Amino acid sequence: MDSERYGAYWKIMIVLVSLFVGVTGFMLIEDLSFVDALYMSVTTLSTVGYGEVKTFSAAGRLFVVFYVSFNLLMLGYFTVQFIEKKIESMFGTEHLQREIDLLDGHTIVCGFGRNGQKVAEELFLAKKSFVVIEKPEVIVANIRKTNLLGLLYVEGDATDDEILKKAGITRASVIITTLPDDANNVFITLTAREFNSSIRVISRASQESSVAKLNRAGVTNVVMPDALGGWHMANLVTRPEVIEFLSLLNGTESNRFKLDEISFHNIALDFREKSIAEWKLAQNTDVVIIGLRNAYKQFTVNPDPQTILKPSEILIVFGSETSIERMKNIYCA
Repeated sequence: MDSERYGAYWKIMIVLVSLFVGVTGFMLIEDLSFVDALYMSVTTLSTVGYGEVKTFSAAGRLFVVFYVSFNLLMLGYFTVQFIEKKIESMFGTEHLQREIDLLDGHTIVCGFGRNGQKVAEELFLAKKSFVVIEKPEVIVANIRKTNLLGLLYVEGDATDDEILKKAGITRASVIITTLPDDANNVFITLTAREFNSSIRVISRASQESSVAKLNRAGVTNVVMPDALGGWHMANLVTRPEVIEFLSLLNGTESNRFKLDEISFHNIALDFREKSIAEWKLAQNTDVVIIGLRNAYKQFTVNPDPQTILKPSEILIVFGSETSIERMKNIYCA
């Protein structure tokens, strides 16, 4: 149960308790019938005050004073909460939009279900700027399930052109669409390409028959979560040790390792003219170079130690999160 629904139920319970106290008090102190006691309680609670059904005793009047005071405080508290929520909704949304408008080269994540939340968490850990698009009833509930403080989001339908514009589609470098409906993912891809022809599009596909359609629409990478899940489970039987090793990369183990990349333009000037062997990367940081991608997007596994990185080339490295961070501090500009 989300906190908004819980809050509504709590308010209803307070009102019912107040009515119960009022009815019980009037019946015990003034010996009123249930109907007359309920009438007095409702008119007092609602602050209408049509008058007493009989002349009250001193004890009855004292009870009314306390009962009215309690109900006024209760109604005042509810009113303040309502006003604060409205102000937060109005100005909070404007503040989010101002922050989104300052972004450039960011990632847009369409959908904040299970897949979208995982994408957002990984981008957050990698300190990448991103914006989530999701419908109001989903985004509010799911944000509370995460620890993503300061999450930037746009409430609305990701297939809506105006919503994509609010998320900064013309300035974004990547859009990831995680919606379960493949037709919507195709539509979002076509719209994204229309507004930003150079944007990288990563899309979820639920049906294998949709992969070709998504590729024709302009998707850069297609991911099928169900197929990946099946592959993972099968390999737990056929290659259990390999999967256990891979679990170190996806954060399912406490001792988390990761793959990362170093592009030529990120390397500090002192190392650009040196061979990989001269870097002494493993010796200084415990990070291992496992691959190289050249300018033609071809990969070499375990590159020659005498290799000198060239412009447009990227090294693929492996190590613990601490080692990767140490490597970036030493070798990256």
